[in-house]
Amino acid sequence: MRPIATCLAALLVTVGVALEPSAWGAGTASEGNATTFVGTGQQYGVWSVSNKRLRLKVSPTTSMSPSRCMDAMIDWDKGGLAHYDSRVVRSCLPGMSEETDPGGDLYWDETDPIFISNVLATRMGWGYVVSASNLSVVGWERFANTGSGSGSLDAYAPGTGTQGYARVRTRYNNGSVLSCNPLPVTSFAGSGGCS
Repeated sequence: MRPIATCLAALLVTVGVALEPSAWGAGTASEGNATTFVGTGQQYGVWSVSNKRLRLKVSPTTSMSPSRCMDAMIDWDKGGLAHYDSRVVRSCLPGMSEETDPGGDLYWDETDPIFISNVLATRMGWGYVVSASNLSVVGWERFANTGSGSGSLDAYAPGTGTQGYARVRTRYNNGSVLSCNPLPVTSFAGSGGCS
């Protein structure tokens, strides 16, 4: 007979494995997860077209420059040259992680009819570091298996609440958090779900 502690440990490991996002699919552009290490910290992404959801997390170390922000980004592919646009989680506060839906189930659900009827896979996914002053990209690394989109990032990352095409959650270096979930988008300037 095994000790109770051993049985409990085995149960916890089994439950952990069952909940692991990699169960969605190991390394494809439609189902997967990856970690990158850009700047001083790491970025994590999980994506699933079949479950219509994703999770992003950035974890900068305390040595990240206060003039930098750390991002994790996924962009969904609608086929051809079209895409569903960026989903970004950003922390500009050294030593403070940020993630999708931290008070809930940790995921962003994609329930927009455009996503449900058109999205095929990820177009691209990145961990990157940007300038806190103007959001210019200063370093990046692709999440493994995230589509075949552009080989490099645009010169600038999307802002929080300033572009209607991006869903962005930002922890600023003063500790405040703002989010933009532009569904439905009512203007390119970002109105419609942004606050």
